[in-house]
Amino acid sequence: MAEYQNYQEWQTAMTMVTLPAWDDLPKFDLYMDQVLEFVNDALAPLELGTVTATMVNNYVKKKVVLAPNKKKYSIMQVADIILLTMLKSVFSLDVIRAGMNQITMGMYPKQAYDYFTGEIMKRLKNIGEVPTVPQNDDSALALIDATIEAMISKLNAEKILSFASTVKAPTTISEIK
Repeated sequence: MAEYQNYQEWQTAMTMVTLPAWDDLPKFDLYMDQVLEFVNDALAPLELGTVTATMVNNYVKKKVVLAPNKKKYSIMQVADIILLTMLKSVFSLDVIRAGMNQITMGMYPKQAYDYFTGEIMKRLKNIGEVPTVPQNDDSALALIDATIEAMISKLNAEKILSFASTVKAPTTISEIK
């Protein structure tokens, strides 16, 4: 079962994913090409696809990310783009922005971002295990936990499907034995 071995190798690779903490984000404003390079390098191990200038421009146009100041993006905007990239396969942009706004009403953006990325890395270390229901009394943290669970579950399901789809289905009953 080479497919299962490939899946296990992917699971092992996911346990080693390291996402940038807030303090690891650039301390100075970046131009678009620098933002794209930083975000794409940071998220490459998750295989989420490449972030493009068109995508970032659409985020700004839809007011999901603040417009750049003199064509430069701040640490807050870079963090938002990282989060959007991870979450857009599970939620619409409007839902993501509403969730971010809700969470940052009760938490500083740095605190929320670090909690989110830290929890993702923890969950990736256990990607093959059955998820548990978040047990958090704080509604902002519970929202983050549920969002991460949805993202990780989708990522895991897509990878299982991609490996499973390479297996040739038997064409007759005799091939099953």
